[in-house]
Amino acid sequence: MLDSSVFQRMYRTAEGCLKEQNIHYRVVAEDNMLYDERGAALGSIFSYSYFRVNEDSKERRPVIFACNGGPGSSSLMLHAGFLGARRVYYDQFPSSGGSAEGKSIDNPDSLLDGADVVLFDPVATGYGRLLDPDSTDRFFGIEEDAEATLQFVSGWLSRYQRWDCPKYLLGESYGSTRVAVMAGLAQGGSLKQAYNICFDGVILIGNTVSPSSYHKTDLKVEPSVLNFSSFAATRWYHHRPANGQALEEFVQEADNFAGREYLWALYQGDALQGEQRRDIERKISYYTGVSGKYLEANSLQINHVEYLSEVLKSRGRKVSIYDSRFAVPQYDGRGGRSDPFKDDPVLNLYEKYFRSVFEQSICPSLGMETERYFCASCLSVQKIWNFHTEYTPAQQLTLAMCRNEKMRTFFINGYYDLCTQSGLVRYTMRHSGLPVDRTFLKEYPSGHMIYMGEDNCRQVAGDIRNFIRGINP
Repeated sequence: MLDSSVFQRMYRTAEGCLKEQNIHYRVVAEDNMLYDERGAALGSIFSYSYFRVNEDSKERRPVIFACNGGPGSSSLMLHAGFLGARRVYYDQFPSSGGSAEGKSIDNPDSLLDGADVVLFDPVATGYGRLLDPDSTDRFFGIEEDAEATLQFVSGWLSRYQRWDCPKYLLGESYGSTRVAVMAGLAQGGSLKQAYNICFDGVILIGNTVSPSSYHKTDLKVEPSVLNFSSFAATRWYHHRPANGQALEEFVQEADNFAGREYLWALYQGDALQGEQRRDIERKISYYTGVSGKYLEANSLQINHVEYLSEVLKSRGRKVSIYDSRFAVPQYDGRGGRSDPFKDDPVLNLYEKYFRSVFEQSICPSLGMETERYFCASCLSVQKIWNFHTEYTPAQQLTLAMCRNEKMRTFFINGYYDLCTQSGLVRYTMRHSGLPVDRTFLKEYPSGHMIYMGEDNCRQVAGDIRNFIRGINP
């Protein structure tokens, strides 16, 4: 928390040139203040606005508002890993831990050729600040956060005179929930006010939007079936099928099995016996890599957290929930209880390199020198977050698309993501009333952070670029 009486608004501007693309740009890093009805400052959202300069028709130039998830996360990963003018160079990433000496490069896949990009850190994340400690209920909740962000977007559009330009929202992980709710509230308003902002498209990376509540406790589908295609992708990567099937073909075959035979078998329960049960069990093991012993002990169901340790149990290794291609030795528990997220091999390996590139390369290039602490992820925010909503995020997204017949949605997911599985996307697309002709899904051979890797960066950026141009994925 920060005393508003000593808070000073931060503002920095810098210019640069992406040499490979010969794109000249200007970037503005600044606080965006949020006030109460009396005009008292309650908090700030910090933004990094990348503008292409020397463009004749900036009023019609698209702008992308982008954020990471959490809740409580800054935009560090998207900024340093994908959307910034400078980003991490993945080909020189280490394969194991060590000192954080991440190498950065001018982003050859920058979207600045076709759109301006605004990355932002919500209140209490990154350089964003909560100025009034008694105002947490205004910011720390699904709808509260979305409304605060819409206030920021509204102010930004007025400040830079961009109300007439095409506008896109891009959210990663929990950021998917944020932008889905924003899209709905932007056109329908809330109990407090109307926003009258029309977005042309929404891009959801590592989707957390579903037809149910955020935590999916009321989701009307068997989780083992929902997660099955992600299990199959993991099995394919670590235990390649002898017939040489491609990843996409193997995952599709597994998904078909899950929606038919597997779902039927789970419905049968203990009534399924004998050779029929053994046949189903063999198929589950074949597609997922888990043992028959585990399946028998769990009535053919697979817990997605337990799966992390089960799929490579015979090798004594555990896969990452964020990217199941990565595995580490099984933890024996002598140092205390392990956490599937905090102890994840991908986050432990890569987060420090993103932070290193951000601090050592990106901030200096923006001329940012400040003693203000940068909070990459504020865990205390999650503990008090209000997850209750009148409408689910999927309902908000559907309402937004129904109110705006030109709005399109692009789901982007990784085959090896065991945190926000692709099965959830397909289920959401089939059960939320989203217009099928304007809703798209594309999967990539990556994990939760789709853009990790030079090839993935190039492919995802190219598909987003085409989406903004009106070319369907």
